[in-house]
Amino acid sequence: MTAILDIHDLALDYAGGFSLRVPHLAMQEGEVLALVGESGCGKTTLLRSIAGFEQPHAGKMQVSDQVVMDSTVWLSPEKRRVGMVFQDYALFPHMRVSANVGYGLRGLSKTEKSQRIAEALQLVGLEDYASRYPHELSGGQQQRVALARALAPKPSLLLLDEPFSNLDTSLKDQVRRDMKHILRDAGIAVVLVTHDADDALVMADRIAVMASGRFEQLGTAEELYRYPDNEAVARFFGKVCLVPGTISDGIFTSPFGEIAPVPERYANGPCHLMLRPGQARIGSDGWPARVSDCLFKGHGYELNVLLEARDQRRELVFHSDAAVAEGSEVQVAIDPAGVHFIGG
Repeated sequence: MTAILDIHDLALDYAGGFSLRVPHLAMQEGEVLALVGESGCGKTTLLRSIAGFEQPHAGKMQVSDQVVMDSTVWLSPEKRRVGMVFQDYALFPHMRVSANVGYGLRGLSKTEKSQRIAEALQLVGLEDYASRYPHELSGGQQQRVALARALAPKPSLLLLDEPFSNLDTSLKDQVRRDMKHILRDAGIAVVLVTHDADDALVMADRIAVMASGRFEQLGTAEELYRYPDNEAVARFFGKVCLVPGTISDGIFTSPFGEIAPVPERYANGPCHLMLRPGQARIGSDGWPARVSDCLFKGHGYELNVLLEARDQRRELVFHSDAAVAEGSEVQVAIDPAGVHFIGG
């Protein structure tokens, strides 16, 4: 099967010292890939390179069955069959919705163009809004117009640049779900750039965490959340406690206590035990700790629990159905079968 996007040995260098390096990246039809990381990590630079707005110094890139760049080929953005939805949507305020959607359509008869516009608006659920102007629409509706405009030419690949950053938090969850269904129905491959871990977890089939122009880790949402390769990846996806210690002969030893047996896939040596909320519980037999905060969250309680030993101190977060008094001495029980170690 031909990859929709296939990148090999991509390299782009800037005078200020930043460099982008992608040894290999391949995507299949209908796949959604999220590029995530802190500001300046290179995710937008990679997106713009795929679109053709940035020209790498070396490498090869293919979109569908067409080479768009290598040592002798460089195709401009309009020749790549790549659609893009910009962060600010870039709608023309003086044009009606139908005109905005049809703006990028070239070489079609009037009838064909009208049909493409109608199909794109139906796909995003805005067929009744064709005659309106952008200012008459909500933020979520404007985003769907921008999406319809990008889909109307029937590109091989769709690029989304921070598509939810301009939306109120109250709208974000619904708009994310709507867009996920729209893209699934369209069956198109998508590269999504976002700084929001929730965007990636909800939308993407695979996620690439980037730092300093490199891929830190590439995998499914579950792989990156449960089994991060390093601390940077672990912390990007939410609250996490990293407990320093050492694995030796199937036993993890830390200043706070031991865990055994350690899964065989982890080698002997220094490492960090990774614990996310829900991976440990308050029990009758475990590591001694103290409750520092008990916060009511509506669906239950969030407990902040301190582990303290010698010069070491770590804070764990628990979910609890019942309140626990602040200052209470408790025991932290950890299931060895569900643990993950970084560096072990």
